[in-house]
Amino acid sequence: MDLYEYQGKQYFRRFGIPTSPGGVADSVDEAVARAEEAGYPVVVKAQVKVGGRGKAGGIKLAADAGEVRQHAGAILGMDIKGHTVHRLWVEHASDIETEYYASFTLDRPAKLHLGMLSATGGVEIEEVAAKNPGAIARLHVDPVKGLDAATARRWVDEAKLDEAARDQAAELLVQLYTCYTQGDCDLAEINPLILTTEGRVHALDAKVTLDDNAAFRHPEWEEYAATETEDPRERMAKERGLNYIGLEGSVGIIANGAGLAMSTLDVVNQVGGQAANFLDIGGGANADVMSAALEVINADPSVRSIFVNIFGGITRVDEVAKGVLAALERVELRSPIVLRLDGSAIGHQRGNSRDVAVSGGDVKWSGAVKVGNIHRQQREKKAKLLDILLGAEHQMKHRVARLADNMGQLRRFDELGDEILERAVDAEAAELRVERGRRGRRGRGRNGHQPRYRDAENYYLLRLHRADRADEGDPRSF
Repeated sequence: MDLYEYQGKQYFRRFGIPTSPGGVADSVDEAVARAEEAGYPVVVKAQVKVGGRGKAGGIKLAADAGEVRQHAGAILGMDIKGHTVHRLWVEHASDIETEYYASFTLDRPAKLHLGMLSATGGVEIEEVAAKNPGAIARLHVDPVKGLDAATARRWVDEAKLDEAARDQAAELLVQLYTCYTQGDCDLAEINPLILTTEGRVHALDAKVTLDDNAAFRHPEWEEYAATETEDPRERMAKERGLNYIGLEGSVGIIANGAGLAMSTLDVVNQVGGQAANFLDIGGGANADVMSAALEVINADPSVRSIFVNIFGGITRVDEVAKGVLAALERVELRSPIVLRLDGSAIGHQRGNSRDVAVSGGDVKWSGAVKVGNIHRQQREKKAKLLDILLGAEHQMKHRVARLADNMGQLRRFDELGDEILERAVDAEAAELRVERGRRGRRGRGRNGHQPRYRDAENYYLLRLHRADRADEGDPRSF
C-alpha cells in the first residue's frame, strides 16, 4: 500500500522523524486556513501517488493568502500523469541549505535490509545511481542486530554529508530504520532530506510503502486503505482472495504457483504475446477458485485470449479439470481459452475435457504458441486492413496528382490559346490599318464619304469577343 506524501509524513512523525509543519486541505478555503496555521510563506502541494508534480505545476510557493487561493484553485482538479488532484498538503516553506537522500528497503538476494544514503538529494535516486554510483553509500543491516547510533554515524561519514548535518542525520536515520521495521514498511524514503539555513535536519518529502501482509498488526491502516486508489481489476481479485497483479498486455494468464505463473508470462512473451496480468491461484484449483479467476480475467476489456497453465502436484489434475469445466459453466467467456494441465493423475483428466482445448505433457510451450498464434492472426488481420487502407489512400493520392497534372496542362493550353489569339488579332488589325491607309491615299468613296474600314476592324474584333463567350458557354454569343 503506497501512502500519499501527507500520510507518509504523519507516519514519520509517529516515530519522531521531524517534518515541516502543515495540514491537509480539500478545498481552497481549507488551504488558506492551513496556510494561516503553518505560517507564511507556505508551499502548496498536490497529493498524487506519482512523481513529476513540480514539473506539472503541482507544487507552488505562496507568500500570502491571495497566492494560496490562486495556486490551490489551479492545482485542485489538475491532471498529473493520469491522476486527478483531489487533496492538497500545505506546509511552511523551508529555507534549504543542502539536500540529501535517505531510504530503507529489503535486499531480497542478500536477505538483509538495505539502507541507501547520498549527499546528492532532490533528484531521482535511479538517476544518481546511473550517473554517479559512487555518490550512494549503501549499508546492509542485519534484522536481528538492527541499526545503532554508532553505525549510523559511520554511515553518515561515508556518505560525506555536511559536517553540520552529520549528528542530526545519524539520529534521524536510526528513527527512519525504526519506522521501516516496526512500522512494517516495504519502503521508507526521504527525498530530499534537508539541512536548513538554521542548521536543522528534517524530512521535506516522504515516500512510504506499507507491507500489506502486516495489516493484521495495524488496525490504524484502515484510514489509509480508505484513500487507496486501486486498479479495479486488482480490487476485484482481492475481494475473491486471489494473488493478482494487473499488466498492460492482452493475454490473460492463470497459473498455480508464482514460479509457474512467472515462467508462463516469459514464454507468452517469447512467442509474441504480452500478458495482461499475473494471477497465481495457489494449490487449490477447485471450481470456486477457477470461477473467481476466470471472472477477474473475463472482466478485463483488454484481454483477447486466456491461457490457463496448471501443474498438479498435491492437487490432482483430474480434480482441477473438473473445476475448470464447472467454472466454464458459470462464466461466459468473451475470449478464446487455451488450457494446459500436467502432473498428478494426468491420465484421468482427458476424459473430462469435453469441448475444452485440454492437453497434457510437455506442452507449456505449445499452449503459449497457440496463444501467440491467436494474437499473431489478430495482428495479421489488422496489418492486412491497414495495407488495404494505405493502398486505397495511395491510389487516391495518385489520381488526385494525375488530375492536378491534367488541370495544369489545360491551364497551359488555355494560356497558349490566349497568346495565339492576341497575336492573330494584332496581325489582323495591323493589316486592316495598312489597307485603310492605302485606300485613304486613293481618295474618297463613291458617295463622297471616307470608307468604313474602322467599322470593319471593330466588327472583326466583335466576332472574336463573341467567339470567346461561346467557348465559355455565354448565351449572348452567336
